[in-house]
Amino acid sequence: MTQTVEQLKQCYHNAPHWAFGDSPELADSLAARVVRGVKTATCCSLASYQRDIPQ
Repeated sequence: MTQTVEQLKQCYHNAPHWAFGDSPELADSLAARVVRGVKTATCCSLASYQRDIPQ
């Protein structure tokens, strides 16, 4: 079963979401790699994690 983005948003409206990269163009490029099965993992920068640690 293939679902559209809108259907997924309705089904999982409380799920956290984000985009890859730092621009819409990069996000589209990286998302396309996920769909093709080329990109299978991701991570954040150390600075992002350090920012989220309570001091």
